[in-house]
This record gives sequence, C-alpha cells and structure tokens, in this order.
Amino acid sequence: MMEAQAHDALFIGQFFGPDDTTVLHYTSDIDPVTRSSSYALLPNQTFRVLPISLSSSGNFDANLGQYDWATFGTLEIQNWTKTETAVWVGDP
Repeated sequence: MMEAQAHDALFIGQFFGPDDTTVLHYTSDIDPVTRSSSYALLPNQTFRVLPISLSSSGNFDANLGQYDWATFGTLEIQNWTKTETAVWVGDP
C-alpha cells in the first residue's frame, strides 16, 4: 500500500503541479488474510484549492510475487484511473 501511495503522490505532483502547503488526510485498510489493501482520501479536501478525491485498492499475488493496484481520482473536473504493478525480488 505504501508503494501505491508513493506512486499516487508522485503522479498528482507531476500531473497537477506541486503544492507544499496542502496536507491530505486519508483512511486505509490492510487485510493480511486476503493480502489486500485499500486507502481513500477523506471527503471535502482540496489540492491547489481544487476539490480532490482519490481511492486505491490492490492485492498481493503470492504466486506471481507481485502487488497489483488500481487508483481512481478526481481533481475538480479532471478524472483519472491508473493501474500499476510492483514486483518483489528476493526476501521481502
């Protein structure tokens, strides 16, 4: 999940520009039994004084040794969706 959050933060900063005055708050959940995780921004937040929403969910596939996740977001009227994969090599 931390990898997904880092990728999402970099994407938002690169695509929409930096904002070093905004602190975004979110809720998260990790389920070790299903090897899944999710997080979402809390409602009514802004980024660069524009309304923002973001949610992400993913799971770890032990057979492939990879974590796949999908993110859905909106900044004012701009929507985006992205999927990503992180592969672990060696001892995690």
